[in-house]
Amino acid sequence: MNVELIQHDDLNATIKVSIAPADYMPEYEKTIKDYAKKMNVPGFRPGQAPKSMVEKRFGDSMLSDTLNVLLDKAVTGELKEKELDILGKPLENENAPKFQSFAKDIEYNFMIDLGLSPKFEVDLASLGGMEVIKIDIDQKMLDDETKQLQRRFGKNDQVEKAADNDLVYVTLTELDENGEVLEGGVTKATSIGLEFVKHEPTKQQLLEAKVGEDFVVTIFNLFNDDIAEMHHALDIPEAAVNDLNKNFKANISQIYHMELAAFDQELWDKVFGPGSCDSAESFYEKLKLDLEGYYNSQGRHLFEHALVDKVIETNQLPLPETFLKRWMQREFPDEYNSDTIDGKFENEKVGLRWQLIKEKIQKDHDIKVEPEEVKNYMMNEMRMSLVRSGMGNIEMFEGYIQQAVEKSMTEQDKYYSAHQKVMGDKVTRKLGELVTTIETILPPDTFFATIKQHNEEHHKH
Repeated sequence: MNVELIQHDDLNATIKVSIAPADYMPEYEKTIKDYAKKMNVPGFRPGQAPKSMVEKRFGDSMLSDTLNVLLDKAVTGELKEKELDILGKPLENENAPKFQSFAKDIEYNFMIDLGLSPKFEVDLASLGGMEVIKIDIDQKMLDDETKQLQRRFGKNDQVEKAADNDLVYVTLTELDENGEVLEGGVTKATSIGLEFVKHEPTKQQLLEAKVGEDFVVTIFNLFNDDIAEMHHALDIPEAAVNDLNKNFKANISQIYHMELAAFDQELWDKVFGPGSCDSAESFYEKLKLDLEGYYNSQGRHLFEHALVDKVIETNQLPLPETFLKRWMQREFPDEYNSDTIDGKFENEKVGLRWQLIKEKIQKDHDIKVEPEEVKNYMMNEMRMSLVRSGMGNIEMFEGYIQQAVEKSMTEQDKYYSAHQKVMGDKVTRKLGELVTTIETILPPDTFFATIKQHNEEHHKH
């Protein structure tokens, strides 16, 4: 068997494989013999079917299978020997001869096209300093958060009409560009504290709407462009928030009027645990630390998001585009065709470049993900899911969570998805360590405006 690598350029190559009768006949003969032993043919003892009968009925398919096995071994061996990293899967050359029937005494020649991964180093020096924003928690924000806690631990009564401080239970359904329900979109029932809806026109919609009535809201205005809050309220990954369509249908199911809990030791114990705070001052100190941790994580998320975008933009890696378009249309014909491939490929290039950069950083810095890390990630995701569904005492569900995660760890698709998420997070954190950062502390209004601007720009993109 002769194998030859033909390098067209840095990103495209073809493997030529010639398979002679001496290469395929031994395996072909063995396949025929083994199959004959299993055949039951009328007039012959079991396993004694004539070879000629087997070949007449199955010879072409058996020879084809034998050749494909040898071809696959040849291509795999060449990739390993030449240490070639490929994109997509190898494709049969479009000009290669097509075999209509098979003969046992000829040489078969195959041409297999490859799309090669580019050779590159990740350029981080061109990025310069990357800004990390942090929030400066002021007393007004502490007071607002305290009032929310007082509401949470206070008493409530169901009412028919909403007022400024009421809690509204609403079902949110994602709409398409035409205002119709988006097929496969997000639908989620959640609760909204009207006091904390900062966008006045959106708040007014909730105040005026009747129970059971449909109306349209801008989802980013409803949640004050708070990625983490939308992640929890809509039960979707944080990374998916910016890909939401902005318009959602809202339907109010219930409205509760809230009577605030007293600001005293009883409330402090409920919020932070018995004895954790013994004065208003210590309560505010602890609350400030919690809020800084929560919102600064959003600032960090914005930084990491901007960092990834900037790294991809700076590292415009060359790709075997013609090959990849062929491969995508071959592998996913329902999604990609001659009419859609050019437009859709522009978006695919961004994700593919990021995947290559991630793999490069992972390899250069020997970043690994251990099974225990994947398990912990799955456990935390399930805990958060239970919390969002309204479960209070999560500790009592630990046995169930453990059992469910153990099962997921054995399911290849679920394990791979979780592994990729953990790896992506570790690579992004490593990127953050490798670049120069500039810390900027912002007052709440400016902080939230910056988050909102970033979300709007990314959503348009």
